[in-house]
Amino acid sequence: MSGTILENLSNKKLSIPYILENLSNKKLSIVLSIILVIQLISFFIGAFIAILTSVSVMSCAAPSPSSTEQVLAIKCVAENPNQLSIPRAVVNTNQIQPQNCRDINEDSKTHSDITFAFQLPLPRQGIQLDYSRWQQNLLTLLIPEVLYDTRMDTHTNINVDHHINSTVQMRIRLAVRNIGDKDWKSYAHKDSLKRTISCKIEANKRRHGYKYDCDLIQLFELQSLYYDYYLINLQFKSNDSLDFGFMSDLLLVEIHQNGGFTKIWLTMKTVFTFMILLTLIWFSKRLQQLHRETTLLEKTLIVLGTAITQLNIPLELLSLWFDIEFMSFLCDLRQGIFHCALLSFWIIFIGEHLLDGIHRSRLSSDLLLVEIHQNGGFTKIWLTMKTVFTFMILLTLIWFSKRLQQLHRETTLLEKTLIVLGTAITQLNIPLELLSLWFDIEFMSFLCDLRQGIFHCALLSFWIIFIGEHLLDGIHRSRLSSYYKQLSVVLVAYIALFIFDLSERGIQWFDPFFTIWEVDSRFALIFIITAI
Repeated sequence: MSGTILENLSNKKLSIPYILENLSNKKLSIVLSIILVIQLISFFIGAFIAILTSVSVMSCAAPSPSSTEQVLAIKCVAENPNQLSIPRAVVNTNQIQPQNCRDINEDSKTHSDITFAFQLPLPRQGIQLDYSRWQQNLLTLLIPEVLYDTRMDTHTNINVDHHINSTVQMRIRLAVRNIGDKDWKSYAHKDSLKRTISCKIEANKRRHGYKYDCDLIQLFELQSLYYDYYLINLQFKSNDSLDFGFMSDLLLVEIHQNGGFTKIWLTMKTVFTFMILLTLIWFSKRLQQLHRETTLLEKTLIVLGTAITQLNIPLELLSLWFDIEFMSFLCDLRQGIFHCALLSFWIIFIGEHLLDGIHRSRLSSDLLLVEIHQNGGFTKIWLTMKTVFTFMILLTLIWFSKRLQQLHRETTLLEKTLIVLGTAITQLNIPLELLSLWFDIEFMSFLCDLRQGIFHCALLSFWIIFIGEHLLDGIHRSRLSSYYKQLSVVLVAYIALFIFDLSERGIQWFDPFFTIWEVDSRFALIFIITAI
């Protein structure tokens, strides 16, 4: 029978037994094997379904989590602006009949006269498809197709790339309809929706009619795909930029969760809900049979099992009968509860198994001293590698410095930072620990922490300057003063860590029994939080 460290020290058997720690090696191996088989089945469930699908429908692909569809806007002029423009009011094999959607002409000179209409989903081979409630959610993104206007050459430099960063106001109406409904029902609308259009065109493509490369614009997200059909009417009201060009088309990208994936996902959640719930019930009954007070770690396990159970309950099935508009938020909330319980469990689990002689949930008649020392063989290898790397980096640093002197120009800020970083690495690699073979250097740990702090400070400063020097924002930063804000944050963080280390290992130089955590833990946390 296996037991805790304290149980192995004494035959008095006064320590509190744990269920898992009282299992024999054979039973524990069986439990772990069952868990491993369940994990493998969960990982390969997609492959199993792909094999079954390939046999039945000659396909070798399991359902992917999501699918995308690109829809080009139908541009039309509404005969009645107060009514919805429906690009496919009637879909037949031979023809498609719109409603309140007249073709645009030369009289429609502004975007405010044009309605960009999207009707989802698209038909295929003359058949109007519909969404399924198994598809769960819908995310829509806009891609504007903006053409370059040569009239902008009069007040911009044509030899550089042209950027558009314009805030536009849109009027958007979202309507829904189910199979069997005669009319569209208004679902949501907004008369002044603000979005930012960010586009770029290269200098060699600045010709009339060439397209900009535009970023995606999020339009809306539905957390429940309750209806069969969706209709979007969008009108541009204004923009705050004169250098906008012509918007020729508007492309909508819709992303939805696949119904086949949802069925597999919810099936697995249902199975694991019952499995974990039964395990939780068995564990609770087993604790009651021990006729003792439940320990902190066992209580945490019950909380963790409850959190996993509430996460696995397939509440998403309710969206098949109800339009739950907050389903995604509810899923995020349940995941947050699970992750909070999981992190709390690991904190308590590690605390309960720390070899520090502090027993947080049990008493013992024995006293255990744990001594931890560094192995001599490891120290020899470690110091040998540090010695080799010291000479390697030092020679590289000398070569780099001489190479810079041969360029006959002023050294750049980035090159100076590289020299500082090389010096910091060299001072970290110098095997000063060898001095402890001949001298009693009581502050060696504090000195090592100080050298590591110098290295990390130089490394972080190097990355800040390196990224700043390579930013494509047209701003030339060639002086250290250009980075005073970022470097000040680094300096404050490392000063806080230095004071913390000085309060811990610095005092241990004179008093080896001192630890800041037993004197004033809040004082230590202040400097750690400041550094973070």
